[in-house]
Amino acid sequence: MAESAADVIENQNIDNKEGESFPSSNSNPQNTATSSTPNPKDSSQNKKRKAASEEVTYIIGKGLAVVSEEILKMTRAITSSTNHLAGLKTIHEELKTMELSSSEILRVCLKFTKNLNLLSMWNSLDAATKPLFAKAILEEGN
Repeated sequence: MAESAADVIENQNIDNKEGESFPSSNSNPQNTATSSTPNPKDSSQNKKRKAASEEVTYIIGKGLAVVSEEILKMTRAITSSTNHLAGLKTIHEELKTMELSSSEILRVCLKFTKNLNLLSMWNSLDAATKPLFAKAILEEGN
C-alpha cells in the first residue's frame, strides 16, 4: 500500500524515537563507513525510505501530469475563443463589401454573437455564398 509523505515522515520520527540513529547531513562519513558489517536494520530502513521516496515522486509526477493536462485544455479553449473573436473583426469588413447598410451589418454581427454555430458556418463559406447567407440571416429577422 502506498504511503503518503506525512506517513513517511511520521515513520521516520518513530524510528528515531526507538533509538535508531540516522546519519545527518553534517555527520562525518568516516564514522559510518568504519563499521565492517552492515546492520540489517539500517539496510531495511534505507529500502523503506527509498521506496517511500519513490512513491512520493510518483504521486507528485502524477499530479503534475493532471495539472499539465488541465492547463492544456484551458489553453485550447482560450485559443478557440480567441479565434472566434478574431473572425468577428473581419466579418464587419466583409459585410461592408456586400453593400449592406450599417444597421444590416449590425444585425448580422449580433446574430453571429448570439449563435457561434452561424459564425462557424460563415467562416466555411466561399466568397460567392456569403452574401446569400447574410441576406438569409436578415430575412429571418423580419
